[in-house]
Amino acid sequence: MVRLASVAAVSLGLLLGSAGAAQADDQAFLDQIPPRNYISMWTTDAGRLAQGYQLCTMIKTGTPPHVIAESYRWDDGWAWVNAAQRELCPDTLTAEASATTPPAE
Repeated sequence: MVRLASVAAVSLGLLLGSAGAAQADDQAFLDQIPPRNYISMWTTDAGRLAQGYQLCTMIKTGTPPHVIAESYRWDDGWAWVNAAQRELCPDTLTAEASATTPPAE
């Protein structure tokens, strides 16, 4: 019985100890994406989060961040991409995928 309790305690410790790993932070993302123009000021926080997670999905499925950023016509695309990568899907931050400025042409 003592051995079972020890195993449970160690397992719980490992679980809690790894909780500090990179995780999505919805509020930090929203704090970085203020309503900046006429169109996005009518978007709810839930809509902004959905858009941020959609960006993450696009990056994870192979769309380069610069392509996503450059597709924004009404907002600062790089602000959205950078906030999404830093706060919602930090696992997409690699040397290749996390350029914070457009690639040189």
